Amino acid sequence: MIRRFALSTLFLFALLAAPFGAAAQGPPVEFEELTMIFELNETDGDAEVVMFAQAPEGMTQLTVFGPKGAKRIDLRARGGRDDVGQAEVLLESAEPSVGAVKKAFPEGEYTFMARTVTGQRVAGVVTLSHALLPAPSFSPRDEEVDPDHVVVSWSPVPGAAAYQVEIEQDEIGANLTVTVGPDVSSLEIPPGFLEPGTEYEIGVATITPGGNVAVAESSFTTTD
Repeated sequence: MIRRFALSTLFLFALLAAPFGAAAQGPPVEFEELTMIFELNETDGDAEVVMFAQAPEGMTQLTVFGPKGAKRIDLRARGGRDDVGQAEVLLESAEPSVGAVKKAFPEGEYTFMARTVTGQRVAGVVTLSHALLPAPSFSPRDEEVDPDHVVVSWSPVPGAAAYQVEIEQDEIGANLTVTVGPDVSSLEIPPGFLEPGTEYEIGVATITPGGNVAVAESSFTTTD
């Protein structure tokens, strides 16, 4: 789901001059990785926006401007000095409702700007879309299964770029997340991964070509 975005607009460079001032060194460089995606949980009926930014070196400041130039996020290291910084930042919005998330993060271009521990400026632009595909129907769900013979299968969704399967059990700290290509419609769980007599949460998601995610969730229980 990670994509690279080239710097493209004079507006971006005009914005760069104000927040960073004379302390910044040299022209801006690109983020190593930069994404902004929309995720929908069809089962719970909620959504979120997920942002990921990775810089060439530690960041001491990260600012995000929305489609109309309004400052949406402004993160800064506490204190006057930080010799380490943050190599990458992952941000997830709250999930009040689908409509509220879409209103807070409308579709369009978002400008990301950062400053690193050496004063280097980092900049990039991503385009957020709300476009989704339906989550696939899948099995097993709400049933008992043999822990050593579990195959997760799902119905293909036309236009999907990939599918993601996640199985987790928080009490024992188990988590398995696998992303597969659009031509795959089943996944065999390795024998020995699942504990007998245990309930697991399962989610199967559809990923669009732009990286947006729609997931359906359920659970299953392994036999003793």
